Parts: sequence; C-alpha cells; structure tokens
Amino acid sequence: MNRLPSVSLCISTYNFPEALELCLMSILGQTKMPLEIIIGDDGSTTKTKELIDIYRPKFSLPIKHVWHSDDGFKLAEIRNKSFAATTGEYIIQIDGDIVLNPFFIEDHARFAKPNTFVAGTRSMLTQASTAEIFATQNIDSIDKLKIEKRYNTHRILPMSYVMFKIQKGPSQAKFVLGSNMAFWK
Repeated sequence: MNRLPSVSLCISTYNFPEALELCLMSILGQTKMPLEIIIGDDGSTTKTKELIDIYRPKFSLPIKHVWHSDDGFKLAEIRNKSFAATTGEYIIQIDGDIVLNPFFIEDHARFAKPNTFVAGTRSMLTQASTAEIFATQNIDSIDKLKIEKRYNTHRILPMSYVMFKIQKGPSQAKFVLGSNMAFWK
C-alpha cells in the first residue's frame, strides 16, 4: 500500500461562524486527520476568531487563522495566503460551509496521484434542511434531511475510481469547485 501524503486542509470563510462551526465539528470525526488546518478568512468579524479559539483545544493539530481586513470580495487572495501557510505535501481546499463525510480527507489522500489535481463535488441542503441543521447542531442527521444533488452524498469507492479514470487529463476537466478541490503543494 502506498503511503498517504501529509495533508493540509484549507478552509475559506467569511462572516459565517455558524457554518464554520459545523465544518469544524465534521473534521473532528475524520478517519484520517490532516496535518494542520488553515482557515483563510476574507475579513470576518471577531466572532470567527472567537469560534476558532474555542475549537483549537479540541484538535490535536495546529489550526492557523490566516486573516486579512475586509476590503471587498478577495477570496482568491485569501486562498493563496492560506496555501502559502501550509506545511503539508498535499492541499485540500474546502469552503467553510461544507460538512465533511467522515472519510473525506482519507478519500482525497487516496486519490492523490503525482501530477494530478482533484476536483470534487458537493451536495446542497435545502433552505429548510439548513435551518434545521443550524437549530439542532446535529451533523449526524444530515443524511436524513432533504438534499439537492443527493447522488453526490454517496460514498461508492469503486464508482469514484472509475469516474477518476474517465475524467483524468486536462481535456477532461469539466468544472472546478473551490468548495472541494485538492492538489500538490
């Protein structure tokens, strides 16, 4: 079995600590933990920093808060600053409103092949489901909620490997979502 790369998990956020908290909760349940978490903050208020400070002791890995002042939408700039702050071999980039499947980091690390960029997908909760998850703070019940693009929620590794092989190569890139992508540093 090949060694899995050391993973830096970069999370982009802006003034949405309620969602970031659910994201951090889901990271605590990962089967493979990242080497570090870098939270790229596009100018949030102090509420985001306060949340990060609450979660730091819950993790046995470093959490770096890369912040710049709010000067308009500068997502690409804060992502680049986050990437520069990483120490891992492999970077997984997600948005701060993503709740991760427990195998998310492990699966991304397994798909890490030399000279390969991985673009993942996501599913969206309906507005009612989003309100419910914020009210209950129960990320374990997400599978029971109404979800758009539910097919993206299923973890079927043989199918993932087939899709990875079919879509491999620069001519096959159909889309990239910054909410779920991975690449070598």
